[in-house]
Order: sequence, then C-alpha cells, then structure tokens
Amino acid sequence: MSDVQRLERARLSIDVEPDLRRQIKVTAALHDLSVRDYVIAALRRALTAEGSEAGEESRAWSSLSDAVFARDWNSEEASVYDDLA
Repeated sequence: MSDVQRLERARLSIDVEPDLRRQIKVTAALHDLSVRDYVIAALRRALTAEGSEAGEESRAWSSLSDAVFARDWNSEEASVYDDLA
C-alpha cells in the first residue's frame, strides 16, 4: 500500500454483538467479499438510501404550491410582521 493510499483512508472501529459479527462474516462470504469490503458496500448503500429519502422529503416540501404559502403569508395574522422592516 502506497503512502498516498494510506492518506486517503481513515480507520473506523466499532463493537458489535458476536451474532451480528457472525452474520456479517457469513453474508460477506456468500457474496465472495471480505468483511471490510462487505461492510463498506453496506454502508454506502445505506447512505445512498438515506440521501434518497432526504431528497424525497425535499422534493415533497418543494412541491407545496405557492398559493398555500401566499395564503398563510398574506393572512391578517401575518400582517403584524409587515411593519417590522
């Protein structure tokens, strides 16, 4: 391993239950992967899914119509903020 490759990595250590460790080892072997490669792939999949969910939530908020916001912002209750500027 070159010095450049060492600089591009950071060590991550976690403690897991023995049964979870065994499941990870078995599943990694079934996929013909090392435990390290399997865990990295699983983490990447989880983070991608997490990003997708965040994107979906963002799109849902963005899809709210301007009319809904205008109704709330142009209400009499909100007019108390008009003179603050």
